[in-house]
Amino acid sequence: MIAMPRFPLERMRAQWPKALRLLALFALLLLVGLFTGLAGAGAWMLLLVPSLAFVAAMAAAMLRLSYLKMGIAALLLLHLLLPLLLKTKGINWVNNWQFLAMGLGLAGLLPLAREAGRDGLLRASLVCYGIFLALVMVSAAVTGQSKGLAAAYQLFSILKPLLMLGAGFALLRLAAPGRPLWWINDWSWLPLLALVAWQWGAPGAYTQVFPYPHGPASDVGGLLPSRAFGVYEHPGMLASFTAAMTLMALLRGLNLPQQRRRGLLLALIYFGLLLASGERGELAAMLASLSVLYLWNRRGQLASRLVLVLPMVALLAAGYWMLYGDTLVQEAAQWGGARHSAIEHPRAQLYEGAAYLANKHFPLGSGLGTYGGAGASKFDLSTYLSLGFGRHWWFGEENYLLDIFWHNALGEGGWFALAAQVLQYLLLTAYALRHYLGSQGLQRVYWGGAGFGVLYILGNSLASPSFQDPRLFVWAALCFGLAVQQRQADEAKAQ
Repeated sequence: MIAMPRFPLERMRAQWPKALRLLALFALLLLVGLFTGLAGAGAWMLLLVPSLAFVAAMAAAMLRLSYLKMGIAALLLLHLLLPLLLKTKGINWVNNWQFLAMGLGLAGLLPLAREAGRDGLLRASLVCYGIFLALVMVSAAVTGQSKGLAAAYQLFSILKPLLMLGAGFALLRLAAPGRPLWWINDWSWLPLLALVAWQWGAPGAYTQVFPYPHGPASDVGGLLPSRAFGVYEHPGMLASFTAAMTLMALLRGLNLPQQRRRGLLLALIYFGLLLASGERGELAAMLASLSVLYLWNRRGQLASRLVLVLPMVALLAAGYWMLYGDTLVQEAAQWGGARHSAIEHPRAQLYEGAAYLANKHFPLGSGLGTYGGAGASKFDLSTYLSLGFGRHWWFGEENYLLDIFWHNALGEGGWFALAAQVLQYLLLTAYALRHYLGSQGLQRVYWGGAGFGVLYILGNSLASPSFQDPRLFVWAALCFGLAVQQRQADEAKAQ
């Protein structure tokens, strides 16, 4: 019997003096940023000064494992709390969270490299990542279109998935690092459910308290009062968080006998919250991940399970079509699916532009920081303008320019860079799912959270920032480190 870890309140009380020192430091840095911004140095300083200083503080804190442990706990809790600040005051400190996550990721790069030396699939995934990065940088050198600040910022952005994996592998330096994750899995549904009930039951009062939503509120299917936000600023963020929590709770129920009822009940609650978000892409990706989980859950049962899952998938697909069929047909026409129809959907136009650049510069792309990434959207729109994007009504809005994922690799690195990036994440998924089949207990739960979590993100990647947004990748990334840490603990017990 494997006992689930409990959140250590006594140890937390013992850490309060250190935690308060860190919080006081962060508050001081935020005040410095605020007064610097008010003095006229630019509003961006309000984010930049505390962010850079906090990363430096976290890098110094990595030398002490107690601080690293608090950093991981802060990473998880701030994921839930910072969106509330954005919704209530319109202050976006999510970038601070990303700096924290990537700062922690530096502490895990060495354990990640050690695991890659041990496992061929992970090593192959990282090699593909290196090929993708090399092709993007060679493209920049050959085309000469990259500009310094845009290229540097995009390079930083490309490193995000690697550093998020590093944050997961930083957990190998800690004892029982999964406790904060399980505490969140046990209890985060409660405030989410309360906020959804408030949003639907008293929308006027809800809007007065949270006047800064950043996403659509109307439900496309017409079944919900509105698309639920929970603690987040966009329904898509609620959908992705509850998808990760659904997977973790379901894996608990399937693989830990003493947690079966609790895990399955939590999975139902989180899946209900995902449905409340009204997000079509996230729902489809989640159903696909659950189907693969069912097929992959036991060795030697693929054929019999396939017989059962195919009619279920057909039934779910029929229900999905009944809800969203009309809008899917309309969007297909906007993607150029209808005969003689022009491409009008923003995402399709972005993919079309990326394909044009890849064909123009074949076998390379337009180069780092020129198209489809954060570097170009913030510092260099010249490639977009040369392609005629200035005529589109949505052009210039980051919510559109960065709303998808694969167009960046295709446009900036070319077709081979795109292939390397796709293969990178497929190999990463295979690495986790292979270990999932060969493990048991808590280790199996973590491998499943990693593998099926990446599979879910891949399923939604055509219409989502996916791995480019650390908040979407964080839960799967942490599960990779937790799985390896648990494997080491299991191996030590077996000796």
